[in-house]
Amino acid sequence: GGDVNLSNGRYENLDIGTILIDLNARSRIASDGAFAVDLEGEDGSGGDVSAVVSVGDGRVDAKINANAATLIRRDDVTAAISLDLTAAGPLDAPDISGEVRIDRAEVRLVNATPPGVADIGDVRFKGEEPPEPKEASGEEIDLDITVVGPRDIFVRGRGLDSEWMIDLKISGTAADPRIIGVVEKRRGSLDFLGAAFDLERGTVRFSGAKGIDPVVDVLIQRENDGIRGGIAVTGNAADPQIAFVARPSLPEEEVLPRILFGRSRQSLSPSEALSLGIGVAQLLDGGGGALDSARSSVGLDVLRLDTGDDGATSVTVGSNVADGVFVGAKQPIGSGSASVQVEVEVFDNITIDSEFGPDVGTSIGLNWKKDF
Repeated sequence: GGDVNLSNGRYENLDIGTILIDLNARSRIASDGAFAVDLEGEDGSGGDVSAVVSVGDGRVDAKINANAATLIRRDDVTAAISLDLTAAGPLDAPDISGEVRIDRAEVRLVNATPPGVADIGDVRFKGEEPPEPKEASGEEIDLDITVVGPRDIFVRGRGLDSEWMIDLKISGTAADPRIIGVVEKRRGSLDFLGAAFDLERGTVRFSGAKGIDPVVDVLIQRENDGIRGGIAVTGNAADPQIAFVARPSLPEEEVLPRILFGRSRQSLSPSEALSLGIGVAQLLDGGGGALDSARSSVGLDVLRLDTGDDGATSVTVGSNVADGVFVGAKQPIGSGSASVQVEVEVFDNITIDSEFGPDVGTSIGLNWKKDF
């Protein structure tokens, strides 16, 4: 029996990105093994977390609350979450119920793991007896959880800038959760090769089937020269089907050339065809694309293709030569002289840009940027 207390503690889970500070815990331990603890903490950005746990006679009763706490901090996801969850029942199989509200989240479409890592599965030495199959953990833990997020859930990256909403119901068990509900777009657009596409449809629907494999229905389109077309992604998330659609109807290989450049595939210039191929590969395979691979191999910070308002294409290369100083070169494809670009960050969010060369002369600009 006795008491165990904690003051000004800190908890870090780097896999999830959860960091709690100013942790204070008060616990009571009875001689018969009963245990109770009250826990309070902060997320470091204004949110708070609390938990009350009581264990005795083989049972657990716990209540976890959070108020707009940033519990996920990762390169690919940041989320502020409010929790109202309870766990009650046998110690090894409590029922978990309550609500998870996503107050604000940002999903960044980045490569979270290095490419080319293969999973070869379980390894067993020849002649060795196969291990006994393990019973899936969590089969006795029943779930009744609602996940809601009516707004302020942003998905950004690879040219996509969008806002979504979430309304899900999670039942079943911890070993076999069943999810019913929808993740649906509120608004969004895609910047693809300098052209703006509208996110016209965007739903990810969960049917409650065994295994987590929702049905996806996404359509991005733009209009050019009397043709409206774009990219449609449909089917199960594990095996989505990608199609290029247009109205009036066009062959799939003609859709992007017509709505991006206003010309047929056969009429594209070499630079336009190269830009289109690289852009589609980057968009569909989720990687950085051929340009990104080339940029990494030569040690540059920037290597990109730019298309101006007049349709001319140029290559920009450059590196950060010092903290807040970028120096690059811009070379038109075809004809024209190269120009030198210099960008200097003089204060936070304030930069001075300059470009000079035989064809463009000399220009200096002052930029102010604020991210909201």
